[in-house]
Amino acid sequence: MMRLALACLFLTTSIAAADDEKPPGDLTVGLGVDALEVFSTSGGVATTKATDQGTAYGVTLYAEYRITTHFSLGVAIPTRENAPGPTSNAYSVGIALRLRGDFPLTPWLRPFVAITPELGVAHLPQGVWWNGHAVQVAGGGRFDLTTAVSVIAWLGLDFTSYSGDLTPPPPDPQMATAGSVRTAYFGLGAGLEYRF
Repeated sequence: MMRLALACLFLTTSIAAADDEKPPGDLTVGLGVDALEVFSTSGGVATTKATDQGTAYGVTLYAEYRITTHFSLGVAIPTRENAPGPTSNAYSVGIALRLRGDFPLTPWLRPFVAITPELGVAHLPQGVWWNGHAVQVAGGGRFDLTTAVSVIAWLGLDFTSYSGDLTPPPPDPQMATAGSVRTAYFGLGAGLEYRF
């Protein structure tokens, strides 16, 4: 009987300790912004090759649910301005799965790694839409301001691939020409999170 009581006490203490490690709030809603610098571009339309189009800017709205002490799963809506395309000034929007792993380094700092695979569309200045996909791999830290509010910062790599048709403008109304552009970026971002 004494052994059973000790076992129950040990189990109760272990569960309480595990609960103390779990950060407050199972649902997190966040908004992040980032600047993306191209380090690789390939593809194009017909004989026009895609080139570095300058800095792109992203805004991502996301929601995550903590499935274990160290892992969260969620969805995101990433957008990019000056997104990949045969010309600059395109923009893209997508829907993405978001997986984040983190661990407490201090009571107020949690380093993390996040992977965000995405399906999206890009709108080109010529008025056409291209389909594509992307993936972001990011590492950073979450800094807790309160038990519910945090700021985050990260460094990441973004890989995007979009393709579609592009019809030359008048006076050369040829048939639509298929094209594709693949771009890789270094990213630096920051954001704000709220936990429920």
